[in-house]
Amino acid sequence: MATVNPLGSLAGPARRHAGAAVRVGAVGGTARADVDGSGSVGPAGASWRLEWWVGADDRWRIPREEAAVRQRRVGGVPVVETAMRVPGGDAVARAYGVGGDPDGIVVEVENASAAPFALALVLRPADPGGSPPGGGGSAVHRPPGPGGALSWVAADGPRVEVDGSHRLLVPRPPMRWATGRAGTGSCRATVLAGEAFADAFGGPGGRVSDPDGRLEVALVFPVAHRTTFRSLLTTAGAEVPLGDAVPGRALAGLATAADAARGWSTLLDRGMRATLPDDRTDELLTAARAAVLLDPPADAAAMAVLEDWGLDAEAAEVWARLGLRARRAARRRPPVPAAPEAALAAAVASASPAATWDAGPVAFLRALHDVLVDDGRGGSRREPAVALLPALPSAWIGAPLEVHHAPTRAGRVSYALRWHGGHPLLMWEVDTSRRRPGPGPLLRAPALDPGWSTRATTGDALLGHHPDHSAPPGDPAPPGDPGDPGDP
Repeated sequence: MATVNPLGSLAGPARRHAGAAVRVGAVGGTARADVDGSGSVGPAGASWRLEWWVGADDRWRIPREEAAVRQRRVGGVPVVETAMRVPGGDAVARAYGVGGDPDGIVVEVENASAAPFALALVLRPADPGGSPPGGGGSAVHRPPGPGGALSWVAADGPRVEVDGSHRLLVPRPPMRWATGRAGTGSCRATVLAGEAFADAFGGPGGRVSDPDGRLEVALVFPVAHRTTFRSLLTTAGAEVPLGDAVPGRALAGLATAADAARGWSTLLDRGMRATLPDDRTDELLTAARAAVLLDPPADAAAMAVLEDWGLDAEAAEVWARLGLRARRAARRRPPVPAAPEAALAAAVASASPAATWDAGPVAFLRALHDVLVDDGRGGSRREPAVALLPALPSAWIGAPLEVHHAPTRAGRVSYALRWHGGHPLLMWEVDTSRRRPGPGPLLRAPALDPGWSTRATTGDALLGHHPDHSAPPGDPAPPGDPGDPGDP
């Protein structure tokens, strides 16, 4: 089984990866947001972002400018955790989706340090160009990038209206606030100097605005040590039955990040699954499956991938949205490339450090499926032939691997691979309960032993010595029970 790096591949100065945003949300909900490498949150379709700054005893820290920032997906799913060092511990921001009532994006900051600090939630125009260069204390400022705009913010107690499109719900009104013109550094300078206003937000009417859309607003809250400040970002028209009496208590009752991660794990525990030999590809598989469940593209390639990975309900939803031409394309699977392992390597290399792809995850899922199982070449509908692991990346030679419940014309196929000396030990099981009576499927493992085949629907076989394995040829006796490939 793949080992886990607790910081994931997102570790390191977050400003280096500001352009690789992770989409978060809840399956079945409508709220979506993109979380960049510094933990700032951009609601889908909005032209502004929500940042978090932390004021400790010594100085203020802005994550997009700090080196001591680490980020990970909790459990590899769309629950993003960003940690920043502060004196005595960490400030930890999390962003994830919640569905139902309410439907929104939770943005919370935990004070995992030994001292209280001030938290500024900063609303500012989006900057597609990324964060300014430089480390902590940098005074570099840039105007908002093309398309970035924020025109007005209004506050009524714990409810903050943003540009008329979204609402930010906070547990209590801000202790202090500041405003300025984006790109000038005036809002930042006010906050860092400790000169944020202590009176009611925005003065009469509780509203601040900028006709040019260059508004920047900071809302400052105290956060005691070992406590968590939680807010909820929703669309302006969303029903939020949290009540007005004790908003902090209502927000505290929302699903936690751990709850959201467990929910995602349950959603992903179906269809075709795999445990891969290397951490990076394993991480990308979890991220890619979650991404297509959250926002499945309405095209033929996505529909085919959803079906091939056993995500039948989502495949049916996409199918219903396709036109006739796209449906015909979806019925025809793309040809398997001559070197599937090279296609997979290219798909892995094209992923960002945040486990995202510019063109989406479908091409990666297609390439990985082509390496793990192939029932499109050889055989017939009545007598199907299935290739288990038709291609073997060189880095996987000698490493264990498992595939569970892969949909094929022969039925759902599971298999596990272990190695003994230089010999692959292959265990398999085919669920043929949904097939019509007839000859069993022909199973092959061309990348492991080109001469091996069987029609047995369950069993294990010690295959011939693999020529690229470093161990010398031999004839080891099969070990005891190495595991059941049919187990989830």
